Amino acid sequence: MTIYGRNPVKEKLKNIKSGTLYLQQYITNQFIVEITKKAKSMNIEIINTTRDQLDKLSENNNHQGVVLECEESYDFIIEESSLQFSIENVNSQENTILILDGIQDVGNLGAIIRSAAMFGVSHIILPKNNSAPITPVVIKRSAGAIFSVKICYVTNISRTIKLLKDSEYWIYGTDFDGKNIKTVEYPAKTAFVLGDEGTGIRKLVKENCDEIITIPTTNVVDSLNLSVSGGIALFDRYCKISVKQ
Repeated sequence: MTIYGRNPVKEKLKNIKSGTLYLQQYITNQFIVEITKKAKSMNIEIINTTRDQLDKLSENNNHQGVVLECEESYDFIIEESSLQFSIENVNSQENTILILDGIQDVGNLGAIIRSAAMFGVSHIILPKNNSAPITPVVIKRSAGAIFSVKICYVTNISRTIKLLKDSEYWIYGTDFDGKNIKTVEYPAKTAFVLGDEGTGIRKLVKENCDEIITIPTTNVVDSLNLSVSGGIALFDRYCKISVKQ
């Protein structure tokens, strides 16, 4: 696994057994000092190298002078068979789950994962056959937040929604034509469904939602960016639940 960028590398170093940390030569700042100290404490090999070498390791992505290579370990991804057990064992009475129905853009996927982690989402659910994969770009765009949520690829989103309903989750689909999000009062167990920017939530998935909600806008443009609309919905839920507490 290749991880690049300061925040993703910092987060991954919290839970790693072995690896090699590559640092760009002649760069010295507080961040470099901190991750170097952390890597040394875990006996991680440290190599000072050139920017050109880091460009190759990161496939010319924005590495910020830091690349970590470690064993292939996507321990934040759980099997579909263990999803219900994992959800039922969330250590909180309040919980939010995010379902992404057919998200194709890796940049959007990484960005929404970052928002999800910021606003307390425990699990992100995606379809196996119609979704962007987890890649180093996704990890980078999530700013390392991906390591703090559980991700599960499932064969059937509608069936997974039924599983969540059986576990007392209320399912909110997001679309243009729905209840104004400002008026929504969220229950303790909430799940949001977001669709791809181009096609939205698929018809059958939408029909299985308990309620459709929408974000009011000026309508100057056709739609919000997926990661922006998802972030707004998650923030709205987070704020309202925080007030209750």
